[in-house]
Amino acid sequence: MAKFMPGPTIGMISGSIGSTTFARNRYGVYIRTRSKPTQPNTSYQLNIRSHLSNISQQWASLDDSERLAWASWATTNPRTDRLGQSQVLQGNAAYIAVNHRLAQIGATLLDLPPLDAPPSPLSTLSFTSAIGTTGVKIVFTPTPTGASVGLMIWAAVSSSAGQNYTANLLKLINITAGAYASETEITSLIEARFGDLQVGQILTLQVATMDRTTGLCSQPLVYRAALEAGT
Repeated sequence: MAKFMPGPTIGMISGSIGSTTFARNRYGVYIRTRSKPTQPNTSYQLNIRSHLSNISQQWASLDDSERLAWASWATTNPRTDRLGQSQVLQGNAAYIAVNHRLAQIGATLLDLPPLDAPPSPLSTLSFTSAIGTTGVKIVFTPTPTGASVGLMIWAAVSSSAGQNYTANLLKLINITAGAYASETEITSLIEARFGDLQVGQILTLQVATMDRTTGLCSQPLVYRAALEAGT
């Protein structure tokens, strides 16, 4: 589905209409033919589908008052879409979004929406790399995270420094335990999704804090740099 913001004709547009995809890079908006993604049915995909199927069944088992509570919660907890617009989810979508995060860490699903606020986002984010020696270490502040707060870490690996748009390449590589400390090595997590890392590749990390008891997460920070060799 394409998303657009009205302008003199169309101010901003993102997504697909039929066989046409609208995207943008550093030079502005461009149009390309939509390609149909393949479905490799990896263990990651199958695991996600299993979680979503289970959560959808749990939603169906809620009573009317519980569903109403989620619908009410969604109106006061809008999310921001990829064009920066505030978007209010339906009750079932809010329920699935929160509980899907909890399902991924094996936590108990919530029948009622959380009362707490999302955790504070990270103040800073970067990484150090020494391919062949100490590997990739995530660096952030404040550190460590709270006792019940972990990090949701997405990564993308590309071979071109000119490829600035990598949002479509990001893959979740881990939801960490609480009290997670800066300068922890994450090489094996990245290579499990993207294969062996090489010097000169461009690594993008997107990281949000997540309360492991409520499933709520912060706005993410993004950091991107070339991988360097160990010395």
